[in-house]
Amino acid sequence: MTNEEIQAVMNSTFGGLAIFCRDLDLDENLISKYQSNLILMERGFTDVTYKIGGMAKNCRYLVASSKGKDLSMFSPNPEFGHIIIPSGSFFKVLDIQKENGKTQILLLNIPQEGIQIFATSKINIEDQIIEKGKEIFNKSMESEPLPELLANNWMERTSFPIGMNQEGVFFIDMKENSGDIPNPENKKADIPNSNPKLEEEPKKEKIGFWDKLFGK
Repeated sequence: MTNEEIQAVMNSTFGGLAIFCRDLDLDENLISKYQSNLILMERGFTDVTYKIGGMAKNCRYLVASSKGKDLSMFSPNPEFGHIIIPSGSFFKVLDIQKENGKTQILLLNIPQEGIQIFATSKINIEDQIIEKGKEIFNKSMESEPLPELLANNWMERTSFPIGMNQEGVFFIDMKENSGDIPNPENKKADIPNSNPKLEEEPKKEKIGFWDKLFGK
């Protein structure tokens, strides 16, 4: 890839980045299939919320994405803070945290054209996202679940694993679909961050990643 193409991937990934979540009960056999640096593809739409409280179930997907679309204003249940990420989206597993029977799987939403970069390198900014994820996980262990996210219709909507079916089969096999790209012990890539464009007017309750990370 050219430098311009790489920068376009960085801007697409990190520009306007925000953090969302979904909680569900997930069998430990399925949880154990997730490993750091794994690349996933979700066939369907990914339903998440911008409201982050204590963990309501045994597993949480914490998702850093610049592609989430806010549906809460159109929803009959705006209290859910419903965000949807398009179908066919790709994710990189950045980190997995476990404590007291709870697991948090941190995912970074990446563009398809960036799979080669993210599968073979660790971008510097990923470390900052991981640290923010750990902070959120620690806070969630000390907090109660938000009551509005315990509603049956929300829990049913978000009860499915991301990137795999309910039998634990991943929707993509990187060796078959990405030119035999490994899920490596990633080498560090010192790719410069040229201040990607941020959201100008994020929702008040939505966690804008860059604002939260740098205290702006």
